[in-house]
Amino acid sequence: MPGVAVRSAYRSQAPSTSSTAGIRKMRETGVVKRADGVQASYESIHIEPGFNLRQDGAELEESIDALTEHIMGGGRYPPLEVRVREDGGLRVVDGHRRHAAIGRAISRGAPLRNPADRKAWMTAQYIRHKAGKKVKPVR
Repeated sequence: MPGVAVRSAYRSQAPSTSSTAGIRKMRETGVVKRADGVQASYESIHIEPGFNLRQDGAELEESIDALTEHIMGGGRYPPLEVRVREDGGLRVVDGHRRHAAIGRAISRGAPLRNPADRKAWMTAQYIRHKAGKKVKPVR
């Protein structure tokens, strides 16, 4: 699958038991799978409203369209950085533009879905909360 296999890394010195259990449970239920890093289905990765620092507008839309074309042409891109959501799945911490471009590429017929399970698997960097502090949206 072009454009979806990228490296992943863990960024934490203090593991969070709840996050680790969350990823472990998601692996057991097939929401994510492990290869070089955490492989998550596109459908399990969510955007938290108000979390992205970028402002909507024509410039952002043009950059998402350009990245969509890059992905559709088999181009590579960095992994999304994600955290476990309390209500299941993962949420994007860094990579909102990439997430949008991947979604557009899928909807335009890019061959990103695995023929065996029809899911678009993506490599994501799993970020654990340090000392249990919650991430808050920027206002």
